[in-house]
Amino acid sequence: MRKLYLLALALLVALGARMHYAETLHEWHGRFLGELSAVRRRGFDERFFRMWDHYLAYCEGAFRERYISNVQLVLSKVSNSKRLIHEPDMELEH
Repeated sequence: MRKLYLLALALLVALGARMHYAETLHEWHGRFLGELSAVRRRGFDERFFRMWDHYLAYCEGAFRERYISNVQLVLSKVSNSKRLIHEPDMELEH
């Protein structure tokens, strides 16, 4: 049986990516709408279009209004003495 201390993790970096992801969704939505004729040529129907249009718009708005969020975590074993080459400051959003 493994000893519990071997599984202990330390948080090295925590980055809030909420607004970055909102911008990414905005870009994806614009590209999707800009390529609508190509999407239809590939055989996707109106239901598919409406579903993705709603999904991309909803998610962008939800990220912007702080209804949903995401973070990127870098974890390391507590026993790991190696340092990251680049260790940004904590940037968690409130």
